[in-house]
Amino acid sequence: MRPSFAATSLAAFFISGCNAPAVEEPQELDFGVPIVSNAKPDVAMCDDTRQAQEWEPEGSAELEIAEPFTSIAEVSETSLAVLTESGSTICVDRVWVSKIRAIGYIEDDRFLGIDWDGYEAFGYFFFDRRGDGVMFDTGAAPVFSPARERMAAIQISEVGWGGLEGVGIWDTTKTPIEPIFLNVADDKGDLPEEYWIEAGRWQFSRWVGESCFEVTATPSNTHPENALGSDQLTFAFAENEGWNIRQGMCD
Repeated sequence: MRPSFAATSLAAFFISGCNAPAVEEPQELDFGVPIVSNAKPDVAMCDDTRQAQEWEPEGSAELEIAEPFTSIAEVSETSLAVLTESGSTICVDRVWVSKIRAIGYIEDDRFLGIDWDGYEAFGYFFFDRRGDGVMFDTGAAPVFSPARERMAAIQISEVGWGGLEGVGIWDTTKTPIEPIFLNVADDKGDLPEEYWIEAGRWQFSRWVGESCFEVTATPSNTHPENALGSDQLTFAFAENEGWNIRQGMCD
């Protein structure tokens, strides 16, 4: 089942693989030390303003925020609260989250990433802490373009339990970041038709400049499943083509 996440702040409300080129590894998190301030994330406010979903898993697993991020993130049985640079709080409903696989800053303390797993659900909470902040579940760790003006993420699963289930592109020059293009599954978890291929694994490959990027898809009948070679398909997303998926490489 694909959960629905909402992220809120005190100031605003946000709903929240032909022969392929070598696949670049996702950018790693920078586990820098947060800037210490007197402000604290207001998890009590998050609990008070949280709206229960139509169906939720029974009981919430105990979560812990790893040091040194306890000064900017706090969890309760139902909420995850993250402190913004302005001192406000971004709230995320965490009833589906049973494990935090990784937490860390992405290059600097403006962006915080939380890789999470849960009951028939998984994803990647990407927080922009600038100003009053915003959170998007990008499904998997996003990858920045060379000039860091944009970032993109792809996360597609056969079961439809991921936090994105599709492709997203965001403008990182905006404060906070804004989506440029989102082509994702509907509330029932049904993917757009253009992603209906028998692929067992989708993965981000590379950016080509600021206006095109490539992803790879490994067909389910490839053995082993993560094998690289002629069975792997490459797809491109180009701005001058409306960011629509097409088989092939960036021009």
